[in-house]
Amino acid sequence: MKNISRNLAGHFLKIQSPFLAAMQMTLHDRYTDNVENIYKLTIQFIIQTLIDGYNEATKTKDKEKNGPS
Repeated sequence: MKNISRNLAGHFLKIQSPFLAAMQMTLHDRYTDNVENIYKLTIQFIIQTLIDGYNEATKTKDKEKNGPS
């Protein structure tokens, strides 16, 4: 989370708890500790991908706005 503001990163991170709760409700008794760990890693990967994509888009937009350095 280098370039993204902490505030905006916090908004992306808010996805994790509802996602895990939805998985637990969907899987019921099949939601084991192992499954929880897998879904935690999955949502962390998704969130990091969102953050990286946002940062890359911001860099591209800044370059287009300011011209090449």
